Amino acid sequence: MGRRSVAAVSVDGGGVVSVYHGDDHLADWQAPGEDLPLSSSVQLDATLGRETIHVYLCREPIDLDPIVRALRADRLRPPAHEGCEREVLRIDKRETR
Repeated sequence: MGRRSVAAVSVDGGGVVSVYHGDDHLADWQAPGEDLPLSSSVQLDATLGRETIHVYLCREPIDLDPIVRALRADRLRPPAHEGCEREVLRIDKRETR
């Protein structure tokens, strides 16, 4: 498979929706391959609890604003997007001891 457009949108334990990857709310192109780093990184905040990261792998760049709006309206029902596969990552942010 050739290059794809990649976006990551998160819903944290407090229900806040954030774009983790996708400059200017557009999915970014990513070269093909496995275990390749994205062109950006994220520093997690202090909000504890389960965080869900929705990763969209698309044939073309997509506008992330409709996805962000849909997750803000109902964080348990992430939208599909035509031309994209969606993968879900869940992390549990806990207080360090």
